[in-house]
Amino acid sequence: MQYSDSNFLKNTTDFGTSASAFVANMQTGGQLGLGINALTLDASTPLQFPPAMIFVLQTPTMYDDDMKEMGKMIKALMETHAKGWTGIDVETTLNTADSLVGNDSQNLQVPAKHVRVQPSPNATYDEVQGNLVWDLHHKWMNDIQDADTNGAMMGMNGNNVTNRPYTMSSYSATLLVIQPDITLRAERIIGAHIICNVFPTAPGPLGVQRQIGTVEVKERSVQYTGLLLHTAAIREIAVEMLKSLNLHMVNYQKDGRSVSAVTDYIADQGLTNDLSQAIANDISSGTSTLGSPA
Repeated sequence: MQYSDSNFLKNTTDFGTSASAFVANMQTGGQLGLGINALTLDASTPLQFPPAMIFVLQTPTMYDDDMKEMGKMIKALMETHAKGWTGIDVETTLNTADSLVGNDSQNLQVPAKHVRVQPSPNATYDEVQGNLVWDLHHKWMNDIQDADTNGAMMGMNGNNVTNRPYTMSSYSATLLVIQPDITLRAERIIGAHIICNVFPTAPGPLGVQRQIGTVEVKERSVQYTGLLLHTAAIREIAVEMLKSLNLHMVNYQKDGRSVSAVTDYIADQGLTNDLSQAIANDISSGTSTLGSPA
């Protein structure tokens, strides 16, 4: 079945959708009415949600001067090492107020307040050599407030510590969350939002235990706090950012980085050795050094 204009609409901002999105034409694409409508099946194609993309836009400014590597490591961990993120979704609720009507105790609901549900970001990491994941988050929290002195940013001398006030940006990160569609093309993203004021509140236990005969691979579940920002303008920022990355142009079928030359000290072993012996014995030419055939 081919693409048809009767299946999709464009420039449907009146519906709250993006002007660049392909929007299913539900006016003609219904398949659950009288019966199937084969000519407009494309309009009923289910939307697929691949994993969201997480981009760290800003790391704590207390690391900007003499601890830049800390900021870089926070970005790397969050963007490329988290196995999963939860609590980063967009959800809104329309609260209502009741007004009694009639004599049978029914209430008439009227809109009261439209609110966003505050996110509760949680990332899952596999612990790595050096216990980096747990130690980094523990240090981040200790830099926010030392557990012994109750002081913030103790022992730091950077300009962002000594010459600026202690504010949200001092200790928190900002995440851009992008929900792409299955094509990963920038102009077709399903949505995007920002979670700011992100900092760890609970990295979980270190994991020390003694169970004879067992060795455990540690998984870290790190709880963060956050504040949700969700507007049409943020979506456009995300689109422009993805356009600059050209993510949809990546083709792993052309990736040869995992292939390298054979290690020197084993290069003459295995099949290479067999071939060398074959050539030495003239097997490859069809004759034998054992003598001529009778």
